[in-house]
Amino acid sequence: MNEQLGVLKVIVVQGKRLVIRDFKSSDPYVVLKLGNQTAKTKVINSCLNPVWNEELNFTLTEPLGVLNLEVFDKDLLKADDKMGNAFINLQPLVSAARLRDILRVSSGETTLRKVIPDSENCLVRESSINCVNGEVVQNVWLRLCEVESGELELTIKLITPVSNAPSKLRRRRRKSYEHYTMASSSSSSMNTLKLKAVSVTNPNDTAKKAETVDLGNESDVVFIQRLIPSEQSWNWFHYLDKHIPWTRPTIRVFGKSFLQPRDTCYVATPGLTELSYSGYQPHAYSWDDYPPLKDILDAVHKALPGSSFNSLLLNRYKGGNDYVGWHADDEKLYGPTPEIASLSFGCDRDFVLKKRPCKKSRDGRDEPASKRLKSSHSDQHTFRLKHGSLLVMRGYTQRDWIHSVPKRAKADATRINLTFRRVF
Repeated sequence: MNEQLGVLKVIVVQGKRLVIRDFKSSDPYVVLKLGNQTAKTKVINSCLNPVWNEELNFTLTEPLGVLNLEVFDKDLLKADDKMGNAFINLQPLVSAARLRDILRVSSGETTLRKVIPDSENCLVRESSINCVNGEVVQNVWLRLCEVESGELELTIKLITPVSNAPSKLRRRRRKSYEHYTMASSSSSSMNTLKLKAVSVTNPNDTAKKAETVDLGNESDVVFIQRLIPSEQSWNWFHYLDKHIPWTRPTIRVFGKSFLQPRDTCYVATPGLTELSYSGYQPHAYSWDDYPPLKDILDAVHKALPGSSFNSLLLNRYKGGNDYVGWHADDEKLYGPTPEIASLSFGCDRDFVLKKRPCKKSRDGRDEPASKRLKSSHSDQHTFRLKHGSLLVMRGYTQRDWIHSVPKRAKADATRINLTFRRVF
């Protein structure tokens, strides 16, 4: 039986610049569909900028569906004419509701997250998801598809009592050794969500010392097997798994296009050089969009004094067949000796580091070899990336070495990796 998440209240507010389907105007109405549930608004006669302000209710269940909308022109003597369609993904709304439950927000008005327009939605402009006195509310403007013009304004509310948060979330919160508190200003009734990490020592979960592997030629790897305590690691894992807008893009490698074998998301400080790899340029989300990421960044900075990361590439491996092939992070935007920190949550995976085979040029300098030479034991290192571990590559590692996370048949659970870099 599908799990019921709550009641979805959709207020069809208004339409703008709708297309003409009669002689000089149209008689528009809107049909909304969610799974096998259908509802429609009243007809507004002879109007291209109709105002409905009509509320339609749906039962929201898992697995989540997409809310589809169609606009029609009412005709008496023939079939109703189509005036465009749109859809809205409900996952961000549900993710925001879960964040509200974790933080126990039940009063006032707080911004939980923002959704930006992109090729995978019909948004006209950025949309905020707010918690208003316990209700999760999103106002959206949607562009109508398959027509010359037309936009719809909706207000969507997800009604789920805070006390109905999943029991496993409540159990996890009681056991946590590090939790989030919400900081807000009393000078304003509208507060943007800010999270602050509050640490409590767990005597049964001590951090292990850093291990440094000297790779030669001013290159080394620092490996901390347990940077983040286990319970806090699981808290962050579940937050990232549910709230990050994961995507699995199409990339090009050696002239061929294929689906990237892992989910991804990119976060960066505004104004940096845009990231681009394998023919794909991800959208750069703000650190403010997902506040716990700033707390994770602070934890990494504390472990690595002197570091100053300003970008983050998140990858989600959903099983043993998800992987990343041999490569080096040697793009110019990272500089000649980049420091790259990789934090792991979830399933254990192997991280393999292999020296680039070289040959001598005529003037004695090292060059990439035309054929790969057989690697010696010292030319390859494997690190077992465990839950809460941190691996850092420094110096000329990206110039002289390549790395991968290979497929593993026994890796049957999800792993989330956060790779921190500094972009110049």
